[in-house]
Amino acid sequence: MRVVIEDSYFPAGTRIRIGRGSDALTFLRCTFEGGEIAIDPEVDQEIFRRCMFLQTRFSGQALSDRIAVDCSRPSVATEASAPAASTPFRRFRR
Repeated sequence: MRVVIEDSYFPAGTRIRIGRGSDALTFLRCTFEGGEIAIDPEVDQEIFRRCMFLQTRFSGQALSDRIAVDCSRPSVATEASAPAASTPFRRFRR
């Protein structure tokens, strides 16, 4: 059996477990925001194609070229990347 999941959104709190087997599973153009994806270390096939991962945790096997093609994992916005705050007191010229 071949399963293709297309153009789907998986919100925070979603848990997905992918194990080894003879079936084929592909996520195509999906967005994963938060949540956890557990992939059996023995899985050695493309699972994700053109997907986006936002703050998604991987266990068992990290996201790699072996299981993902044309996927993106944007960096998380942190305080260090925020613009500098301006001072609340400004001096005006007279």
